[in-house]
Formats: sequence, C-alpha cells, structure tokens
Amino acid sequence: MNLRHRAMMSFLLCLLVLLVPSMHGQTLTSATIVGTVTDSSGAPIADATVRITQAETDTVRTAKTGASGDYRFPFLKPGDYTITAESSGLAATSVRLVLLVGQEESINLALGVQAVQQRCCLPRSPTSRWMTFSQAAEVAAAVASCPRTASTLPYRNADRLLSAQ
Repeated sequence: MNLRHRAMMSFLLCLLVLLVPSMHGQTLTSATIVGTVTDSSGAPIADATVRITQAETDTVRTAKTGASGDYRFPFLKPGDYTITAESSGLAATSVRLVLLVGQEESINLALGVQAVQQRCCLPRSPTSRWMTFSQAAEVAAAVASCPRTASTLPYRNADRLLSAQ
C-alpha cells in the first residue's frame, strides 16, 4: 500500500509541475465588451449589425445581435474603441470608450427612428369628412402604395386617417 501511495503522489507532483507553467501563461491581457441593442422603446433588435473599431490600429470587428438583441466582443486589446450599432429602418448610434486590461464593459445601445424619407398624399374631400365609395377606393389605393414605416403606424385607425386630412 505504501508503494501505491508513493506512486500516486509522484504522479500528482509530476502533473502539478507540468501544469504550473501553462497556468502562468494564462495571464489576462484582454478585455470584453457585451451589451444589448434595442429600439427607442426598449424592445431588443435581433440581427442588428454591431461594429467595433480600435482607434490606434483602425482594426474593425463586426458581429450580429442574437434573438434577444445581445452581442459580445471577447479578447479585445486594451485601448480606445468606437462601437456602432445599426439596423435597417433605424438610425445608427455610436459610443466611444476606453478598455482596460481584464475589463468586461457592458454597453447597451438604443437605436432611434430614422427620419421619414417618403410622403403619402391622400385625396381630400373638398366638402366634408364623408367620402363616396370612389373616394374611399382612391384613399385605399393611396394608403396601399405608402411604405410601412413608423410614421404611418398612427394612421391605421380609419377615424384618425380621415382626421389627418
């Protein structure tokens, strides 16, 4: 039994001697940025593009957000960075920051609504709020040709649509 005990101790000692140099080489030299991309109401944006640029080297890394709007950039060198998020139909946003060794920085980015670039012109009844069937068909055709953006959402209600004239 004494021989087995010595063999086991020798094995553990050898294992320890082999692992210590590799553990020493695991010194932390990087930083991480994590966060969530949301719209102005706080809803997460899936599949948004997040880009991080290191100021000193102009190195760019890109990631897509997950279903819950989350992103992660591990193994970043310490330094100055600009992080930008963008998604179709929303205004991009950027943040500048300085990362330190071992830091895990949480940067949540909120994208705003882009300015409306197109207008819909609806026919207007010259005499009253009431429309004939032909006028209603004309309004329906005009609304159908409008792009579906945040600016058209309040006018889904027919009463509000008529009062907007």
